[in-house]
Amino acid sequence: MKINNTLKLTIAIVVSELAGIIGSVFTTPSIAGWYAGIVKPALNPPRGYSDRSGQHCLRL
Repeated sequence: MKINNTLKLTIAIVVSELAGIIGSVFTTPSIAGWYAGIVKPALNPPRGYSDRSGQHCLRL
């Protein structure tokens, strides 16, 4: 009985992951075009700001 539940869980995870992979195959090629063309608000942080926000934690 326990193997049956483990198999069901594994199948559910695999199906979910496959759905995400299939979706990303169709989405990824168009990201560069639409994201670069977004009109950003005046209060938008500078490029790379969010990349550096956690670096101080790594230095401790």
